[in-house]
Amino acid sequence: MKITFDSNVFQLVVEPKPNSPNFEEFSLIERSIITNKIYPFISESTFYLEDINKKDRLPFIQGIKSNFNISEEIEEGDCIVLKIEMHTSSDKDIEMNERRRYYWNIANSKGFKILGINRINLIKNKNMKDEWFAPIDNNILDRMSECSRCIEEHECGFYHIKLLADQYINLVDRRYFNTFKNAPWYEKFKYIKSNNEQECKTLNKKVAKAFAEWADGDTVAAHYAYGNDYICTNDIGRSAGSQSIFSSNNRAWLKDDFGIKIITPKELADLILGS
Repeated sequence: MKITFDSNVFQLVVEPKPNSPNFEEFSLIERSIITNKIYPFISESTFYLEDINKKDRLPFIQGIKSNFNISEEIEEGDCIVLKIEMHTSSDKDIEMNERRRYYWNIANSKGFKILGINRINLIKNKNMKDEWFAPIDNNILDRMSECSRCIEEHECGFYHIKLLADQYINLVDRRYFNTFKNAPWYEKFKYIKSNNEQECKTLNKKVAKAFAEWADGDTVAAHYAYGNDYICTNDIGRSAGSQSIFSSNNRAWLKDDFGIKIITPKELADLILGS
C-alpha cells in the first residue's frame, strides 16, 4: 500500500511513543513500513508551509518578491522565441526547524519519500534535497492541477489565503485601491495597513490558519496526483468546519470524484491486520 501520511500523524509513525495511547497502532504501522508492506509518503507542504512559524507567516507573504528575466532565443528557420522566466523569493527564508529535521532524518532512513508540489510562485524550503522526492512527470503535474482547481472551486485549501486578502480591502489606502484589486494574491497583503494592534493580531491568526488549510489542500492534491492508496490523518476538519478539506462533506466528493480515501491510523492498522 502507498500511504500519504499527514503531518499530524507523521512523527508518531516515524517514532512511536510507548506512552502514547495508540502506541500499538503506530508501532504496527512502523513495522509495516520497515518490512515494505507500506510505502510511506509525506507532502512537501509540510516542509514549506508548516515550517514557517505561525507568527512569521504574514511577514513571509509580505516579503515575497517576483523577479522576471526576459531573453530571446533563435530557433530553426530564424524564428525568434521570447522566453520569460519568473523567480520568486522572500525576505524570510523557509528552513526545516530542528524538530522537523530530527523526524525527517529518521523517516528518510526508513524509506519515506516526499510528494513534490508544483505551484507558480512557490518558494521552496532551502534545506530540501532532490533525492528525497518521489519522481514526478507531466501526468502527475496534470493530475495535481486538476485536483487543486477542484479543491479551490469547493472553497477549500489555497482558496482561503487568496480570499483573506480581499476581506481586508477596507484597510487599503484609497490611493492604492486599484493597484490592490489587480495585484497577485501575495502582493495584496502589502497594501493592508492598520495601526490597530488587535486588528493586526487577528489578521496574523487568520493568515496562520489559512496556511494550515492551504497545506492540507496541497497534501490532498499531491496524494491524488501520485496515485497513492490512502491518506492517513487524525484531522477531522473540526477547526475549519465545512471549509476544511477533511470535513465529512468534502471527504464525500473527494472519494466520489477522485477516488481519494482518507483513514485514521486505527483504520490503517486494521487494514494491515486484515491483509
